[in-house]
Amino acid sequence: MSDALNPALWAKIAEDPLPAGAVLRRVLPGLPHDVFIGETRPDRNRVLELSVLGLASNMPKKWRQSKGLEITVDSTDPNRTKVRLRSMTKLGDPLFTELASDVVSTLASFPGADAATRVVERVLAWQEFYARRSEPFSEEMAAGLFGELTVLGGCFIGALGTSAATYGWTGPDPALQDFQFADLAVEVKTYRGGGAGRMKISSERQLDHIGVTDLYVAYVSLDERQDGTGVTLLELVDDVRQQLSSSVPASHLFEGKLLNCGWHDSYAEFRNERYEVRSVEFFLVSDAFPRLVASEIPTGISNVSYLLERSALDPYLIERDAVVAHLRTKQ
Repeated sequence: MSDALNPALWAKIAEDPLPAGAVLRRVLPGLPHDVFIGETRPDRNRVLELSVLGLASNMPKKWRQSKGLEITVDSTDPNRTKVRLRSMTKLGDPLFTELASDVVSTLASFPGADAATRVVERVLAWQEFYARRSEPFSEEMAAGLFGELTVLGGCFIGALGTSAATYGWTGPDPALQDFQFADLAVEVKTYRGGGAGRMKISSERQLDHIGVTDLYVAYVSLDERQDGTGVTLLELVDDVRQQLSSSVPASHLFEGKLLNCGWHDSYAEFRNERYEVRSVEFFLVSDAFPRLVASEIPTGISNVSYLLERSALDPYLIERDAVVAHLRTKQ
C-alpha cells in the first residue's frame, strides 16, 4: 500500500466539516501528475481523481460501469489521461480504499512515459473485479487458480524468470490456454479426488492447435482438506508474490491478473481449503492425443465439453525438464 494513502489521511478527510461539495487532498506531490483522494459531500462517497501526463494506449472506447464503482473519464485534454473513480458505498468503502491505494501505488511505481497506460490497465482490472464480485469465488475456481499458480510458481518462474513466466500466464485473460509463450501453449487441468483422476475439457477449442505449434497439458493432482497439513490458496498466492518481489513490473502484472481471476485476499476468510500437491504431470498434445477439436465436429454442434481420463494418457507423458527446455527456446 502506498504510504501516501495511510488510514490517517482518510480519517483527516472524514473530519473535515464541509457540508457540501468535495473534500480533496493531493497525494504523490513529488510527481508531475495530479492525484487527489477525498470525499464527496453530503453523501460521503470516497473518490480518487487522477490527471496523468500522456495518453493511455489501452483506453477503452467505452467504460463499462460496475456495481459499487463509478468511473468518469475526461478526454478533452490531448496531453493528459484523466480518470475519476468514486465509491458508491457510503461511509468509507474498505475495498475502494484498497483500490485507491493500489492505483496510486501503481502510478508511484511507474511514473514515466507509460504511466497513463499502467494506470488504465490497473483501473480496468479493478473494474472487472467489481463487475464479478457479486459472483461467489467458488471452491472449483479456487482449486483451478491453485493449479495454475502451482505451475507458475513451481515450474515456470524459476525456469524462465519472473517477467517471462508472469507475462506468459494467460489463464486470467480471455485466452484459449492458461499459458502462452510465442507459438507454444500450456493448458492447466486440476483434479481433486482419489485414483488417477480425469480432466474436464471445457470446449472443442481448448486442446486445439489453433494459433500454436506446440501444446501441452499440465495435470495438477491435489488432495483437499479443511484442516491439517497442506497449503491454502492465499499462502500459495503469497509464495508467488515473494518469488516475484525482485521485479516491480512482474509483481504489478501478477496483482492485476489476480484481480482478473476474481481473486481478492479477503476471500481467504471462506476459501480456506488446504491442498497437498500429489503430482504435477505434463502431456504432449499430439495429433493422436484423445480429444475433440472443432474441425472434427459435425456442423451445428458447438460448446462441447467432456471428461478425459488420466489413465488413457500415459503414451503422451513427457518429462517436466523437457517441457521447460522447450519453453526456453521460445524466449
